[in-house]
Amino acid sequence: MQPKTEIRDAATDVTSSYDDTVNQAATGTVVAYSTGVWNNTNMPWWNSSRFSNKPSEINLYKPVVMTGRAKLDSSNKLNRSVALIGDSKGVVNAEKKVTALGYSSIVALAQNNGVVNAKGDIVAKDGAAAHDDATRVFTYIII
Repeated sequence: MQPKTEIRDAATDVTSSYDDTVNQAATGTVVAYSTGVWNNTNMPWWNSSRFSNKPSEINLYKPVVMTGRAKLDSSNKLNRSVALIGDSKGVVNAEKKVTALGYSSIVALAQNNGVVNAKGDIVAKDGAAAHDDATRVFTYIII
């Protein structure tokens, strides 16, 4: 088995459609989600001060490709796919290119003092979006 060259939410390129009968992509995908700081309550005494109150951190050293789609949930809220999330002081570091191909998706989201560091290129486009009528209203694709 060859090592993977990318971090992906799907094994191959898929089509994201709002129409469930033709959709191939996941809904509400998150590739990396880091939240909070270290709480040493259950850490051994000899290690507790080393991590105390340090941010939870995820380091990604390969390119990231996300094809996840968005979909309205039962409360009519759009459930978007987000490639990288840093929340509540959590940190995500992406060393290479990050690509979001699903329609209405978000490449990076930092909230509640979270941090996302993208050191490579950032690409956000509707590249995996279907061209059907149901999907088109969520894209910038004009046909």
